[in-house]
Amino acid sequence: MEDKHFALPSFAVIEPQLKHNCNENGYFAVFDGHHGSECALYASSQFHLCLLDEVINNKEEKDDTLMERAFKTFDQRLTTRCEHEKIRSGTTAVCVYFKKNVAYLGWCGDSSIGIFKPTEVVTLSKRHTPNDEEEVKRIEEAGGMVVWIQGERRVNGVLNVSRSLGDIQGKPMISSEPDTRVYKLEENDYILFLASDGVWDTLPEEVIYEAAQKFITNNNSEDYHKMAQFIVDEAKEEGATDNLTLICVFLVPLDRLWNAFS
Repeated sequence: MEDKHFALPSFAVIEPQLKHNCNENGYFAVFDGHHGSECALYASSQFHLCLLDEVINNKEEKDDTLMERAFKTFDQRLTTRCEHEKIRSGTTAVCVYFKKNVAYLGWCGDSSIGIFKPTEVVTLSKRHTPNDEEEVKRIEEAGGMVVWIQGERRVNGVLNVSRSLGDIQGKPMISSEPDTRVYKLEENDYILFLASDGVWDTLPEEVIYEAAQKFITNNNSEDYHKMAQFIVDEAKEEGATDNLTLICVFLVPLDRLWNAFS
C-alpha cells in the first residue's frame, strides 16, 4: 500500500517544552503515493517537522502563509533526497494544521479535504488533475502535454495527477506548488475528512454525508474511532479498487455530535 497518513492532536506531544504555546495546535495529513511508497513514507515522517519549524522559528511571518512555507521547505528536502537516492516515486498531500479555531489547509494533488456539517459535506479543496483546464494550460505552458490513456487524461501520458511532491522526472509539468486555504471553523462544523482520491472518486460528498450520518445513528459515541473504517468499507462495497485512506478529525464534543443526529 502506497498511502500513508499522520495524526498529531497536539504539537506538545513531540515538543513538551511547547506545552503552553502549542497544546491546542494539531496536525493531520494524508499522503497518497504512486510508483512506489518512498515519497509518501518520507512525507508522513517529515512534513510535520517542517511545519513545526515554521511555527517555532518564523513567528514574525503571517500565519496565512504557514502551509505554503512548510510545503516549500519540505519539497526542497524531498527533492534533494530524490536526486541523491535516485527515487522516482511521488505522492499527493493533503494537510491541515489547527490553531485554536482556525484550520490552515494545504494540498498538492488529487487528495481532498471535506467538512461534515448538519446537512451536508462540503469540499474545502480543489483537486489538481489534468481534467482541470487551468491545469492543462499550466502543463502546456511548461512544455508538457495531456494525453488520453485508457480512458483518462494523463500528464505526458504518465500521471493522472497534475501536482505532487517528488516525481522529479516530471517537473516542471508536474508541479509541487500547493494550494492553501485558511478556514475559520464554524459552530456547526462537526468533522473534517482528509482522504485519498480512492475515497472521493467512489463516494461523492452526499454519499459520505449519508454514511457518516448512518454511522452516528447506528453506533454509540464510544465507537467514534471506527467511523473512518466504516466509510472506507462503504467505498469498497461500491467497488473501489484504489488504495483507500481516510482520517476523521472530530471538531466538537462527541456527545454534542451524537445528540445532533439522535
